[in-house]
Amino acid sequence: MVQAFRIKILETYGYVSWIHFWANGVNVWKSYQFIPHLLTIGLQLLLHISITRAMVLMTIVLLIFLETSVYVGLRLLSFTPITAFIAALLSMDIAQFWGGVADYSLSFGFAFFPLMLFLWIKFYSGKIQYLFPYLVGISFYMHPLLGVTTACLMVIGIIISTQRVLSLKTILQMGILLIASSQFWFPVVVKTSFAYSNPFFSDVFFLHQVIAGYHYFGFSLAILLCIPLALTGIFLQKNKELQWANVLLIFTAGFLILFFLGINFPLPKIISQTQFTRGATFIGVLIIYIAAVFFDTIYKSNIMLAKILLTLAIIPISFEVFISITQYAPSTTDHIADGTIAYTQQPLTDGKIWTSSIGTSSYFAPLTYQIPYSYMGQLDSNIISPRISQFMIYGKTSNPIPTANLLRMEDYFKISGVRYAIFDQGSLFTQTLMNPNTNTINMEDLGTVRSYESLYHIFKTPYTPIQAAVLKQNLVQHLFIFPKNPSIANLSDVVTLDDDVKNFSAIIYDKNNIPLSVTYPSQDKIVVSVPANRASNQIYLNESYDPQWQGTINNKPVLIQATGPNYMIITLPDTIHSGTLVLHHTYPPYVTIGTLLITIVGVEIVLNYFVNWSLLLALKNKKTFSVNHSVKIASTGSTKRGFTFYNSNR
Repeated sequence: MVQAFRIKILETYGYVSWIHFWANGVNVWKSYQFIPHLLTIGLQLLLHISITRAMVLMTIVLLIFLETSVYVGLRLLSFTPITAFIAALLSMDIAQFWGGVADYSLSFGFAFFPLMLFLWIKFYSGKIQYLFPYLVGISFYMHPLLGVTTACLMVIGIIISTQRVLSLKTILQMGILLIASSQFWFPVVVKTSFAYSNPFFSDVFFLHQVIAGYHYFGFSLAILLCIPLALTGIFLQKNKELQWANVLLIFTAGFLILFFLGINFPLPKIISQTQFTRGATFIGVLIIYIAAVFFDTIYKSNIMLAKILLTLAIIPISFEVFISITQYAPSTTDHIADGTIAYTQQPLTDGKIWTSSIGTSSYFAPLTYQIPYSYMGQLDSNIISPRISQFMIYGKTSNPIPTANLLRMEDYFKISGVRYAIFDQGSLFTQTLMNPNTNTINMEDLGTVRSYESLYHIFKTPYTPIQAAVLKQNLVQHLFIFPKNPSIANLSDVVTLDDDVKNFSAIIYDKNNIPLSVTYPSQDKIVVSVPANRASNQIYLNESYDPQWQGTINNKPVLIQATGPNYMIITLPDTIHSGTLVLHHTYPPYVTIGTLLITIVGVEIVLNYFVNWSLLLALKNKKTFSVNHSVKIASTGSTKRGFTFYNSNR
């Protein structure tokens, strides 16, 4: 449902640079794989259906596209129809593919990989030398794993081919790749703004957990049996046009070794952060393409028994596909329970809302609601988001929850501005807060709500959350910035962070500060009402800081800086005049420049191919005309310069 929410945001607000809905504000377009969502919106508008129904239909389209692209790709490479059919069938027998269907954008990466693999083969054979690098760059916006995998394939192809590695051509190809993918990698590499990366998503445990739920490492028995067949096919084939299979074998072997190392040993963060074990499907498709060489060798040979046995293998493969679908494919439902939309007694708009189901709550709740954490595990805009979700959702505790844990929760609720907390009926938080003897933080129970078969309790904090405040002058000097790269997997860092949150909250909630009214006219705009004759010219705002925030009060610019966990401290021109503080978020320059470069390079490549195609067509027509004209002269039998031309059919 997180993907459905991203589509909803894109459909509702378009190319907006910021949203308030998640984690006290995030830039949702930062390194964003937006192509799947744009395609889904297109399908939704075409058929006039809901987002979720469009996602279901698009998933079906992707399943068909995967099989079709494998079959058509191999047929275009001159493989026999039966070989292409077996390969297409095997592509549906990769266990992780069916699990990946639940990760909507990842299923796009899986489905488009056979097409990119076919184009890579053309690239390796000397064709589309500049178009392919461009498409590789664009594939990062389909899914990062697709982009990383095809980019590595491209580099390996250049190294092993006859092309000089250090050449102008290679520089141009790599330049095109970097330009086309710049909107994805630039904000990550250059660090244009705060972006916290959760270490959990790059450790050995996570890489192993990705495939822990599958048999055969996310492949299947048939795919694993294809490995020795692939090696045999490489040994038997003598066709120079199939040299690409040798390169794929080297690449696949390297990928498998990396796979083994990643689930057993710590790797450099730059490698493990790609979450490459989620790409078992890519390895499966590579094995299928290499094994197709063996299948085709058999079908083009005179060994009848081998042909029969290979054809009969379709039966157990089909059975295993059925098993994979029933075991790993996600089930569909006509309803999803969520406590956020079930509570209708009053609008939950005077503060943020804690909910453990960020996906369903994000999609179904009104876009005026705000949740204190996000789904952007590697690009969080402040350190509060990953920590609050860590101990609230994944932290182990006893029943009843200890007072120390409740106080820690209150500290994080205060600093992020949470007013309401929604817990399901069976939650330890519900059981603890429902009991007056254990509810040591005095949260008010607003009642029970039902959403389909699920029950939820809505709790309200005993304090009014401070979203913005005029800070007393003597408190301003006590403000501090949290360490920017603490590891929430490190106990010492976590203890320090919890203490920082407690101390910072005490400063903000000091009774001498003046809370201010905050409104959000749009997702990239904030308005704060500022009174006259203030105690200081420092305004605290619990919105995530980003260099692209710009503000004015009474048409005068203000200074915006980071404070605490990467929230904002705003310095006004004076302490006397009242006014309306208006903050507006804009895209950084690299977005405009990158978009322009991507467009120019893409148009240039397309025009170049069109011109070349037109010239070849004109040359071909000229040759055809010359041949036909000569035949016509010969058939009439005419004399020129002493030579006689006769119709050869006479």
